[in-house]
Amino acid sequence: MKKKLIITLIICLILSTVVGVSATYTKKINAWFYNIKVNYNGKNVAFNSAPFIYNGYVYVPINDLAREMGYSYTWHNNSKTMDIYPSTSSTDITALQAELDRKNMEITNLKFQLSQQNLYKSISNDSGSSSSSSNTSLEDIRRILEEDFDSHKNDGNTLRFKDFKVSKYSNEVLVKMYGDFDKSYSKWEDRDDDDFDDFIEDLCEEVIKYIKKDVIVKVYDDDDDQIKKYTYDYNDERLYEDDDDDDIDDKLNSVENDLEDDYEDYTIGSKTLEFSKFSLKQKSNDDIECKIYAKFDKDSDDWKDRDKEDFREFVEKVCDDITDEVDEDVDVLVYDEDNDKIAEYEYDENDNDLEKVYEY
Repeated sequence: MKKKLIITLIICLILSTVVGVSATYTKKINAWFYNIKVNYNGKNVAFNSAPFIYNGYVYVPINDLAREMGYSYTWHNNSKTMDIYPSTSSTDITALQAELDRKNMEITNLKFQLSQQNLYKSISNDSGSSSSSSNTSLEDIRRILEEDFDSHKNDGNTLRFKDFKVSKYSNEVLVKMYGDFDKSYSKWEDRDDDDFDDFIEDLCEEVIKYIKKDVIVKVYDDDDDQIKKYTYDYNDERLYEDDDDDDIDDKLNSVENDLEDDYEDYTIGSKTLEFSKFSLKQKSNDDIECKIYAKFDKDSDDWKDRDKEDFREFVEKVCDDITDEVDEDVDVLVYDEDNDKIAEYEYDENDNDLEKVYEY
């Protein structure tokens, strides 16, 4: 049942945070008393004085509500201030202390784990273990080589290297190092071979600290001509040097002649496709570009009716012969007699795999 009562409330308003600066006054208000119930965590709160509504707000005794919520309070009459603070029983203190002990134990545990990890990393870095290799990127290795192998003192002369490139394949790591000298430079031609081999061997051993694979090292002059090649066998722990230092262009010219002799035609069944020329060059990314020029038209029956899988095997053999001499991937382009492109393939030298890019 609702009742409207005229009551007088004495409201103490604190007009400033400075103690003593305050004013007290009385005011008549219209308040609504209902059978107001307040639940806290599903439990009804018992009030010593009935709650009421004034100006759209519900007013309840704060001391009763604080007690129900587990808080204690203190009223300071002089300053007209009420302090509200958590009630802490001995049971609560014990529970809090147990929680604090548990947290401290977790922190101690984490600190120990962190110290163990730091120790493990330190040991790994010192020993060049496999964990170090998994956390070291190719760019990290490149920077190490650039810092530690940017120059080589040989027989009183210094050979300097301006750039390094590091690539990882399934069975090996390829390191390309670019000198700031020409291959005809006297300091290069007059170098002590054994001393330079030791320099390359040290470089390979540095790489193997991080990647446990064979290492191939290619040395280029300032014109990007390959002037030396080495292979370090990871299992044998031995450095091997290529037999010759021929310029890459000389090698490609030699391979061109061999291809034109060995692959001047392709025959399967009664059909024969003839080729007039093979052209090889090294691209800026070091891949070998192989252009094959045919003696037939792209719309000829012999081309249209060819066995595509068998022709790809023919191209793959061409790539095999090229990579026997030059250790790079191969891009193959086939042209008809009108110089129209009729096929394109990419050959992965490490995987010995030919992939079709385009076929007419």
